[in-house]
Parts: sequence; structure tokens; C-alpha cells
Amino acid sequence: MYKRIFEPLEVRKSYFFLGPRQTGKSTLLKDAIEESNYIDLLNPSLFLEVSARPETLVEIVRQVMGASKDKYEVFVIDEVQKNPRLLDTVQYLLGMYPKVQFILSGSSARKLKKEGQNLLGGRASKVYLYPLTLKELSQVEKNPLSQALKYGGLPGVRTSKAPEKELLDYIGVYLNDEIMAEAYVRNISGFSRFLSVAGLCNAEQINYEKIGSDAHVAGRTVKEYFDLLEDTMIGTRLEPYRPQKNRKFVTAPKFYIFDVGVAHFLNKKSVQSLSDIELGKSFEQLMFNELKAFISYTTSVAELFFWRTHTGHEVDFVIKNEKNEIIAIEVKYTKKIDDRDLRGLRAFSTEVEVKRKIVVCNVERARQTEDNCEILPIMKFVEYLWNGNVF
Repeated sequence: MYKRIFEPLEVRKSYFFLGPRQTGKSTLLKDAIEESNYIDLLNPSLFLEVSARPETLVEIVRQVMGASKDKYEVFVIDEVQKNPRLLDTVQYLLGMYPKVQFILSGSSARKLKKEGQNLLGGRASKVYLYPLTLKELSQVEKNPLSQALKYGGLPGVRTSKAPEKELLDYIGVYLNDEIMAEAYVRNISGFSRFLSVAGLCNAEQINYEKIGSDAHVAGRTVKEYFDLLEDTMIGTRLEPYRPQKNRKFVTAPKFYIFDVGVAHFLNKKSVQSLSDIELGKSFEQLMFNELKAFISYTTSVAELFFWRTHTGHEVDFVIKNEKNEIIAIEVKYTKKIDDRDLRGLRAFSTEVEVKRKIVVCNVERARQTEDNCEILPIMKFVEYLWNGNVF
């Protein structure tokens, strides 16, 4: 069993706990919360009851709280996107019981935004749960990178004896449960074609018109589909870092699917025969997920970007920390780093004042160049990151 870094009860205020299906949200919450305080909207009878009578939620809370209005209690509403109108009742309860905390778990922000006009008046923050990080995998596995590059980090996949089948089933569950059941798109065949093409765009800049041409859907529709992938947390767009008063930088975002294994199966790739280029993309994707998870779990206010010029210079990740300091990170799936691998970092540092320049790669030992480029083995970087020694 993998121990998760994020502890649900460490956040001492109400929050939305969001993440793709099967990342382990429900398991984590059920281990932390009393059964009497857990409202699971996947339970058909309970869902029908609270949907017909929202005051049922008030009665559940009242039963636990008794006569006290100042007692601290934590309640979970799991799959809250199935009935966003319950948020009105939650806000009423927060006014009635000032010390009560709600954790509102869900796998789709689309219905919350579309139907849940009341997002608790800004009183609830958002925390995202990601697939298992390299840090979490390393607590159990001696060499977590090799399997993570193939199968990603979904807990059910990593503990399965048939991980390929689990990943294949995941795509079907996503299409059936998230897309078709919620009627998010009218043209399910067009969306399925788009998904395959979007998988090929993983860790790449987005060209909406080209993707639309390849998937036989309109470019405008492709933009809406990417919005849907973000709302259901299947993928994330990463915006470019653009220094002011300089026009030579690219403006199109990059796109990352939330899990390496899911990306492979969207691409219909055999994980047993991945090319070096494909492994390089997976390596970059793992680093993106690790950085995003760290920012989310530590409630950091750091911002994450990439940087690229029209002449081809690129830095995979640019981090602006809470002090507005810039950390540039290049990711290379190689055991040998030479000057060609450092061109992007060096070009970037001539445009922007950089606090640190880091290359994350497969070298055995850490070293530093004369111009202060830090070359770090992947797991050493992971160690530094989670110890708070990167930014």
C-alpha cells in the first residue's frame, strides 16, 4: 500500500478536493473520516434522498453535532458534482456551525461551474489529488522511475497484476461515466477521435486547427474539447512564460495528460516497446506531475510555465516562486549531459534574471557547471523538491 503525501485533515478549513477518477480520493477520505460524517453521492438511495430533500444533509449534520454548535467536526460530500445545488445547503450549515469543516470531493469541475453557482462565496479553497508521485512510489519501490515511465501512477494500475487492462478500461470508464453519462458532448465519436489525437499532443504545444483537421472536427470544437479535458481533470494546459516588451516568444500553451500510463493508452502505444523519444516525453510528463503535485499538496503559491522562442530555444519548466524569483528547469531523458542540452537554460538566463538553472536527468551523480547549471539525477531532484530545497 502506498502512503499518500497529502493528509486531508491537515487543511483546517472547508475545501474542494478535486482530481481525476481513480486517483484515490475516496480511499484517502474514507481512511480519515468517520463513517457517520461521510456522505457518498455514489450511493443511489442517499443520492436520491438528498436530491429530493436537501434538508436531509442538515439532519445528518445535526445528528452528529447534537446540541453543540461550537464542536469541530469534518464532513465529506463525495462526488459533489453529481448535485452541485447541495452547495447552497453547505453554505447554510457553515453559517450555522462555524467550526464545521466540509471536504467536497469530485472528479469534474464542469458541473460545479455550470450548475453550482454558489461556490461557497470564496470560503472554500481547491486542492487537487494527483496520481502517485515519484516520491510516493519511492517509499515502496527501489526503482520507481522505470515502471512509472510505462504505467504512470494510478494506484489501481500500480497494484494490479494486469496494469495494461486497467489502463485500457480506464479510457472506457472515462468516456462512459464522465462524457456520455453527463452528456458533455453531442458527438461522442468525434470526441473519441479527438482523444486519440490529443494523446499524441501530450507534452507538446497545442495547434487547435491542426488537431481539428486530424480529428475531423472544427478547430473551435477542439478548443471546447480541451476545456472539457481540463474540467474533468484529464489534462492541463501549461502557459508560456512571456517576459514583457519582448515579442519573440511563443504564445500557444502546451498540454499534459494527467497520467503517463493513460497517455500511452490514448496513443495506443505498447508500453513494452516505447522509443527513446516517447520515453523522453514520459519523463517530462512525470516531472510536470511531480511539480504540480508539490505545489498543490504544499499549498504553494508558486506559478509554473514553460519558455520557448521562435528560434527554437526552450526551457521545459519555469517556476516563479512567492518571492517572484525564477527557477528554470530542463528535463532530459539521458545519462549524458553536454553543452547542447544547456543551450535553452543559457539562452533563457540572458533574457531573465534566474535564481537557479537545473537539469533533471538520468546521470548517476550531481554536478554543477562553471556557469552554475545544476545537473541532478532524477531521484535526487525529487528528494530536494519534497524537502523544500528547489523553490
